[in-house]
Amino acid sequence: MDRMPVEIKLAIAQSVVQKSPESARIYAAVSREWQALFEPATFSSLLLNQQRTLQARAILTSERKAYVRRIHFIALLPGYKVDRQFETESEKQENHAAFSDAVATLFGLLHSWSLPQVVESIQRGIELSISAAATIDLQDLRGRGLRRDTRFYNRKRRCNASFVALREGLYHELPEVSCVTRFTYSKDPVHRHLVPKTCCEIATRFPKLHSIGWYLADGSHDTAFRVRLRNDFATGLSMLPDSVRHFTLSYFYDGPWGSRNDQKPQLYPERVLDPLSVALRGLSLQLETISFDGTIGSELLWQPCFDQDLGIVRGRSQNPK
Repeated sequence: MDRMPVEIKLAIAQSVVQKSPESARIYAAVSREWQALFEPATFSSLLLNQQRTLQARAILTSERKAYVRRIHFIALLPGYKVDRQFETESEKQENHAAFSDAVATLFGLLHSWSLPQVVESIQRGIELSISAAATIDLQDLRGRGLRRDTRFYNRKRRCNASFVALREGLYHELPEVSCVTRFTYSKDPVHRHLVPKTCCEIATRFPKLHSIGWYLADGSHDTAFRVRLRNDFATGLSMLPDSVRHFTLSYFYDGPWGSRNDQKPQLYPERVLDPLSVALRGLSLQLETISFDGTIGSELLWQPCFDQDLGIVRGRSQNPK
């Protein structure tokens, strides 16, 4: 193997890591040569939570930080009684607090990182994905042969109805993280929803953010809560960094558990603009690409205008539902 070209050695190491990621650490410990071959692949993608983030401080040397290309961070939430389908108000506040502390821990690790010296293009930074889940759900709902009894479906309903947010104003206290250039979010069945504005608040702390890919939920069975989420999301979009050039958003309304999707309430009066559609149009002016799936008004496509005499909006299609 000593006479084998470095390129071939790296290709072999990458193939081994792809087939068996857990074996990379074993191979890296064989020798200094093998460590140099396997560490770039070993540290290219990290799965972190609060505890692992603290451990990463000691493990990630400057050289290893340069290998990182993707981080998936799962904020671990407190446990709960599985006989209840929905959260109590105190449980919601506990989840918000746990999520906020977890995000602060992650930013404490990342704020001192910088883009590797060899990286000349901003697109070569780190992709960060953030989600939230209770440890009990990660353990049980992913278990093999799990009995699908009442408790199972209670947990599924709880996950589907739960929204987690940062504490009010916390994002102002988070340090800037310049190494993150792509920010993504998607909900696994065992994860909780993130409040859309919270995604925007986190994104404000990434001054070199280039791409966003979010798969968010358009509210819940509570129409007032759904409207509030949507309006706050519109406000949050105006806070995104000017560096963002690519924006992908999925924002579907699935309705409450077991409901029909055609039973959707009217969100706004007929002569009231949809603030989210207006905000997306404003954001699009700084973008190179935008992709959207979900419930939206025609304000995204053109600037609405008011008829001063009639007091109505012209050039507007069906109200979002």
